[in-house]
Amino acid sequence: MSRFSFYKQSAKPNQTHSRNLYQRVERERERERPWKGSQQPQLVLAHKLFLLPQPDVPDIEKVRLRQEVLDFVVADDMAPLYETLAANSVLDLDQSVLASMRAKIDEQLKKLDEKIADAEENLGESEIREAHLAKLLFFIRIGDKEKALEQLNKGWWPEEGGDWERKNRLKVYEGLYYMSTRNFKKATSLFLDLISAFKTYELFPYDNFIFYTVLTSIISLDRVSLKQKVVDAPEILTVIGKIPHLLGFLNSLYDCQYKSFFSAFAGLTEQIKLDRYLHPHFRYT
Repeated sequence: MSRFSFYKQSAKPNQTHSRNLYQRVERERERERPWKGSQQPQLVLAHKLFLLPQPDVPDIEKVRLRQEVLDFVVADDMAPLYETLAANSVLDLDQSVLASMRAKIDEQLKKLDEKIADAEENLGESEIREAHLAKLLFFIRIGDKEKALEQLNKGWWPEEGGDWERKNRLKVYEGLYYMSTRNFKKATSLFLDLISAFKTYELFPYDNFIFYTVLTSIISLDRVSLKQKVVDAPEILTVIGKIPHLLGFLNSLYDCQYKSFFSAFAGLTEQIKLDRYLHPHFRYT
């Protein structure tokens, strides 16, 4: 499996690994999130990598995106991803830059292994788990998916029930998985259950969540349910006007104003094509 796939658009993510990764490390990661309340930086990077090969993105914009990708990769010493991007002609390979990143990675791994060894010899189970977690998060940071999963599967993670907020956030992850695999009915059910309890800002902003909720609902719900759960939903009405063409798309469909509907739909297609989760379903929609 290519390391590029860790950040490249994934139409069909592995649900089991996604669920395990979320449940097992979410509690510990939450304490150290500098980006808490906003989208996770790695997902911002993933979106930029998705945009780079898209023919609808202007060349001048791709120049900016490519530089931003390079800056992010170098800043986080993402040597595995850097090599893969260079091999795919996304970035130019600079051997001195790669060598510098690999030296920093080796130095940090040595420290992490020493911390694990010390915890296993002198400390308790909690400290051992924390030491293994630090190594797991390091592999995630540098974009080494295979080693991150290998570390995850070492079994140092307790099974925890979690509170309601974490369970609700997990529902968004599951809903995104179902939407990505074209199970729009299940995605709709999960999304609608959370329109007043959305907290998963590390995945995407609330506006994006409402965008996905409305689109999957239009595909999945009957007319009566669409009216009750979407068209008249206060939480959706508060946000939907900020999303270009979406309000006109929803109302014109419900009111059977098909000329307006197709006009709004034409505007939405550009957003769908440039959304890394919806892009694989562009022809379907």
